Amino acid sequence: MANSFTFNQIATILNTLMQDAQGRSGNSTPVARNTADFVTQATTVLSGGTDPIMSSLTQLIAKTVFSVRPYRGKFRLLDTSPLAYGNTVRKVTPVFVDSAVSQPMFNDQPADGSSSDHWTIKRPKVLQTMFNGFEQYMVQAPTVFEDQLRSAFRGPDELGDFITSQAVAVQNELDQQKETLARNTVANMIGAKNIADSASVIHCLTEYNAETGLSLTAQDVFKPANFSAFVQWFYALVEKYSGLLEERTVAHHMALTGYTILRHTPKKEQRLLMWQPFLQKIKTMSLAGLYHESLLTMDVTEGVNYWQDYEYPDRITVTPSYTTAAGAVATGAAQTMTDILGVLFDREAMGINVQLEKAVSTPMNAKGLYYNTFYHMAKRFYNDLTENCIVFVLD
Repeated sequence: MANSFTFNQIATILNTLMQDAQGRSGNSTPVARNTADFVTQATTVLSGGTDPIMSSLTQLIAKTVFSVRPYRGKFRLLDTSPLAYGNTVRKVTPVFVDSAVSQPMFNDQPADGSSSDHWTIKRPKVLQTMFNGFEQYMVQAPTVFEDQLRSAFRGPDELGDFITSQAVAVQNELDQQKETLARNTVANMIGAKNIADSASVIHCLTEYNAETGLSLTAQDVFKPANFSAFVQWFYALVEKYSGLLEERTVAHHMALTGYTILRHTPKKEQRLLMWQPFLQKIKTMSLAGLYHESLLTMDVTEGVNYWQDYEYPDRITVTPSYTTAAGAVATGAAQTMTDILGVLFDREAMGINVQLEKAVSTPMNAKGLYYNTFYHMAKRFYNDLTENCIVFVLD
């Protein structure tokens, strides 16, 4: 369970999430994944003819092609600086509101025999939030054998290529594991916003119909006669909220009891995740000249082919953790949300802290002539609902 002082084992849920991400789950309907198990929230409370080893490589070969290529994981927008020591990350936010007071300079005060007191105490007030604990897992790379596989290859170069291909496959797995956890960190944020800050979940078609007097459905909006006008309106909507995030207000993030939290997000600190299939429809279905690459781009933007489950690309189904108004961490009811178009957020609203990423190899086993390599991971995947974040859904 996240939000604890321990290093939590997450291998089991990670394997389940990977099945969803790779389209291997085979579920006839979406299954809610308990992202609360690993997403940390802000809290104010401190809490023969074959080889002899694998029996799968033929020894009779003329040419070997190693079918592997490097994979670069997505959701790089969530990467933050690594942490070498400690466990808890502390965020301190100055709380300074309603600071204007009467100014006596042009008044007839103070009276004779008195003075203006400029020694009045005004103590600093801050909001301290904390992110506790790290989630850990380990990956063992395939064992490297010194001599046993020689009969399966034509020479040291080909054997070296085989070992390299195994290393690339391991790195691909590590990258997709990190990507999958980041993907579900975003899904947790979407579900948490729907529970704790639903005003920041923008129902685009509902607003569009209210403004235009139309009554389009999610199916109607993609008809050629309707789509271009809706896209123009949607672009303006995203730009409007991007501008609003630059203002220092209490909007678009959670309020905590007893604190007035004012946030602003300059353009360079804004991040935008957009559902890629929707962007592709804009490119191919809109009228010529309507689509411009410069639109819908913050300083950092990334397209998302699917939000959580490969088989259900437009939806999330999570049991999220979230921050309550009292500043505690809670696990909410399962959230299923469909037709998610995008997430616009402050770079501090969610991310990944890396405590440990290390590969350690054993010495050569003197008897068996092999060695193993283990990849160790300890990371925090966090949401901060007190930072600006807006979710756009189609309905």
